[in-house]
Amino acid sequence: MEKLEHTNKRLLFFSFLVVALLVAAALATLWLYGGTLTQAKWNVFVFTRLPVGRVGNLYIRASEVDLYKFAEDGEKSTAVSVFANSKKVEAVAKGKVIFTNQELNETASRLAVGDPTYAMLVKKVGAYVAEQTEARKYLYEVKLRIWYAQQPSLEPLLASRAQEIEQRIQKGETLESLAKAFSEDSATKWFSGDAGYVDISGAVPEYKKVVESLPLHKIARVYTRFGLHIVQVTGEVQDHGKKMLHIQEIVLRPTNFDSWLSTQEDLVPVVWYVK
Repeated sequence: MEKLEHTNKRLLFFSFLVVALLVAAALATLWLYGGTLTQAKWNVFVFTRLPVGRVGNLYIRASEVDLYKFAEDGEKSTAVSVFANSKKVEAVAKGKVIFTNQELNETASRLAVGDPTYAMLVKKVGAYVAEQTEARKYLYEVKLRIWYAQQPSLEPLLASRAQEIEQRIQKGETLESLAKAFSEDSATKWFSGDAGYVDISGAVPEYKKVVESLPLHKIARVYTRFGLHIVQVTGEVQDHGKKMLHIQEIVLRPTNFDSWLSTQEDLVPVVWYVK
């Protein structure tokens, strides 16, 4: 009997403890997510890594942006007003939505390896900072430009011109003869698309990956951060241990990427937690 009473007391104690903890958590949540944004609240967001805002189904955390510094000194700014006035938070939120596509993220991972601009940024500001800031934003733009150029519905004129060029090549016209009519690369257009012998190791990764394994005189379509390349390799030599490829290509550039991106950003629904 005494054991039963002891057990009941323990169960009652733990029940009260659980209820007390739940009440405390609820009160803490009301305090944290309500009213004026203070330094104390921001410190809690930073320490606990709790989300401070939401964009669609994606969450923004204090570690991703120093939101508190956007609050004006001496002004009782609520968190929602600070969020609304913070262009940096808005950019972070929109960026997370735009770049959640799994295929784009995988592309970014591949581009990060050996990308000269990415490597320069890492060397300049350090690996961690680069990954979180400049280099990360750079890779996002690179992968998004590549993906965008591959969408016929987004760049119908680009897709149409590429199809016309490839059809004319299939009918017997040469890439050289079509380069002057179609190419938008001023450096090679008037040389019939002839880029000369190129050190392929210095090419951007997405271009290098395709071109270095392309059989001689076979024509391929390559999408890079610079646009769409219809390219062929006509020769190969070794120069002091470097692989040099003789390249001829037609370059077509997307024209509406910036306006499309701006429209997509405006359509992103931003929902903030704190009221």
